[in-house]
Amino acid sequence: MNNMTGYEAAHPYYPSDATIVGYSANESTVLSLLGSFVAGCIAIFGLTYLAVKKVNPRLPTSELLTVMWFVLCGCIHLFFEGASKTWLLERNQED
Repeated sequence: MNNMTGYEAAHPYYPSDATIVGYSANESTVLSLLGSFVAGCIAIFGLTYLAVKKVNPRLPTSELLTVMWFVLCGCIHLFFEGASKTWLLERNQED
């Protein structure tokens, strides 16, 4: 639903009559969201693996997996924090 038309979209949150300015329902399917996430993880793991093996080719597998885990967590954190800050900046410019 478009919130620019002067009405607010219904939302699944409590209290149900609360107004959530800027709320828009998710239009993507779970499968498409999951596919995007998996593709992003594969790209992050691939690039991390190549970078780590170039820097230290003899790094033990346990440490390689630890590095890959922390890089994935950092990328997820930066994505969501960056996405939320971008959304807030855009929203503040509209007001």
